[in-house]
Amino acid sequence: MVFIASCVLSTDVSHLTINWGSILVILATFCWGLENNFTRVLSDKNPIQIVIVKGMGVGLGTLIVALVDQENWPVLPIIGIALLLGFLSFGVSIFFYILAQRYIGAARTSAYYALSPFLSTFIAIMFLRESVTFQLVLATLMMIAGSYVVVRETFSHAE
Repeated sequence: MVFIASCVLSTDVSHLTINWGSILVILATFCWGLENNFTRVLSDKNPIQIVIVKGMGVGLGTLIVALVDQENWPVLPIIGIALLLGFLSFGVSIFFYILAQRYIGAARTSAYYALSPFLSTFIAIMFLRESVTFQLVLATLMMIAGSYVVVRETFSHAE
């Protein structure tokens, strides 16, 4: 349901078209779901080691993209700030995400984690004055329903 809601948000209904950026976002979302399930298998391992390996993979992937795109190298202080930001935003969040998967399970963790787009949308509407469209409302309702089903299913299995 959440996947279909993402497709609804990525489609231009007035022209019935979809762009490459949307396709790549949908593909990335699918891969993210796979990665979450693989992480669940590893969640019994040391979370710090998992974060280090994942961080190295993300860093290497980003470096390859930058080299292929022939990006200019930033100055050393910017590299330090980027590393600190990556540690706080990626490292710490993945660490706690892995612990949550260990203690409450992959499905429930993903359902709670899925609340972040709703918060982002709320912030965009309130502070950036983004417009509320039919597509947005439909996708939001679908995502809420999908999250509810996952949480409800997870709780019924836990009982």
